[in-house]
Amino acid sequence: MNQNSIVYSHEYLLETAKATKKIKQQSYKLLGDIKGKKILDLGCGNGLDVLQLAIYVKDSGKIIGVDKNINLLKEAEKNLSETNFNNVQFIQADAENMPFENEYFDAIRVERVFQHLLNPWKVIQEIKRVLKWNGQLVIVETDWAGLSIFTENHKIETKLINYLVYKFINNGLASRFLIEYLNSVSFKNTHTNMFPSVIPSYQMANQFIKLEEIANKAIKEGVLKKEIYLKWLKQVHQYDLEKNFMCCINIVIVSARKMKSL
Repeated sequence: MNQNSIVYSHEYLLETAKATKKIKQQSYKLLGDIKGKKILDLGCGNGLDVLQLAIYVKDSGKIIGVDKNINLLKEAEKNLSETNFNNVQFIQADAENMPFENEYFDAIRVERVFQHLLNPWKVIQEIKRVLKWNGQLVIVETDWAGLSIFTENHKIETKLINYLVYKFINNGLASRFLIEYLNSVSFKNTHTNMFPSVIPSYQMANQFIKLEEIANKAIKEGVLKKEIYLKWLKQVHQYDLEKNFMCCINIVIVSARKMKSL
């Protein structure tokens, strides 16, 4: 992850989990019947999804959460300690080189990970390696390129979104490339679902998307003029005050199965 990339804190993940509850539930459902199975949640963060999946796996199965961020894994272990689950394990590992045997997992779930990756092609190959034949893969990703902020000054909005997509995070077009990633390693039965969401206040949009952080970095790099941005921001605050602020964002879920070519 480069220095500009979004870093998910424990608090950030808690708040976004509330806002995306229905989307998360859909991603669990797409894994299929996972009772008694071995499941991987790659990029598990603070482990909230792992603990939800543990309910479906039951004691006869196992759910493993993997993340590179040791601080988030500490939060995951803390959350686990408050439960009675004995079928959950958290492991610190790099997505490009996971410590598992070939064809180890029955299903794999990956949420908002590909946007951070410097080498997504390597990671999709690693996912294929550790997934069993006929195993199910579910990827949840934010479509940052489809972000829309309802204001008069479309030029400023476009500059902010382009900076987010091409500079602020490593792989801002990840959602658009998911099918290509899957095709590159011959996944089959690929299905795509899109979930549009409306963020009704500037405070929420800034919290979830980090608009001001993006703007400050864009200004620092000379991509955006401060005085023009502040004029735009004043307008945005006025829209917000009048209950006319809207920000639209899409979440994409792609599911596929690891199958041998006929």
